[in-house]
Amino acid sequence: MANWFPRKERGLLSTFVISGYSLGSTVASAISGWICNMPHLGWAGAFYIVGGFGIFHAVLSFLVLHETPREHPRISSIELIYLSDNEENGGSNNKPSTPWLKIFTSIPFYALLIGLLGQYWTFSYFWTVHSTFLGTIQHFPITENGYWSCLPFLMKAFGEYSTSSIANWLLMKNYITVDILRRGCNMLGCIGFSAAVFGTYLSGCNGSMSAVTAAVSLFFVGVATPGAMIACIDMAPRFAGSLSGLLNGAGCTMSFFVPILVGILTKNKVLSEWHLVFFISIAVVLCSGVVFAVFGSAKVQPWNFVQEEPKDIIVVEKNGISPQALHTFSKPHT
Repeated sequence: MANWFPRKERGLLSTFVISGYSLGSTVASAISGWICNMPHLGWAGAFYIVGGFGIFHAVLSFLVLHETPREHPRISSIELIYLSDNEENGGSNNKPSTPWLKIFTSIPFYALLIGLLGQYWTFSYFWTVHSTFLGTIQHFPITENGYWSCLPFLMKAFGEYSTSSIANWLLMKNYITVDILRRGCNMLGCIGFSAAVFGTYLSGCNGSMSAVTAAVSLFFVGVATPGAMIACIDMAPRFAGSLSGLLNGAGCTMSFFVPILVGILTKNKVLSEWHLVFFISIAVVLCSGVVFAVFGSAKVQPWNFVQEEPKDIIVVEKNGISPQALHTFSKPHT
């Protein structure tokens, strides 16, 4: 995404890509309950079908994805020039080493890490344990449970699309900077999520009301997606792959930490135990939002620019560009 998406369009396009989490979870949640109710399929069928889609996606990604615009065999000349003119990673062919020491001594890096842990906490809860809450506390049948479990993810996608569209308009009009936008969206999403979870607490045993507040909470998770979730691409576009892998890998630990914690706290399967889960979630998410809003940054960090060999002049005549249109994709070093 750092290689393909111009900075001002990055929020909209990256959010559109990340919304695949929401759409995939929506479909999987909706069909899993139905599959499990089928005698000749059951839980095994749910695992095989969803796993099969994962394998298909991996093969598809391998066949159609290209790391940079210059490596795409069918890109048009106009598009290549446009993307190259807007890139920030210094389009050199050289591959500088990732400056891990500077990254691990960077305050914005740790602020982003904490911000992402809060975001992963939000949807890890819905990925892993929310259906348990619906089944054990609200007593939804498994098929109905699947339908209600998919609604929050559908709302998350709606939040992502609407917020990223508004954010893209604000950036194009120069009403706001990328840095303020990332921190603002993340903080707004954390506040909205926490308020909605508190609404779930107030709903008590009202199943319909708690399902609605759950959907609202994930809507605000979608609002936060143009925030911390994609800020690493802005901070260091040259090392976005390494940085994203490290940060999102750390964030994924929430997907097994949250269900372990919930399992410990809800041994008796009563509503009062889930109240503690709700308050812990509110505290974690709000704190992560405040830390990222105060110490986080979407500005390109100094360690994004490292010393390397002189820049290569990229010849793209094979794409139909005349020699007069050659570009030197270089950035000043700091």
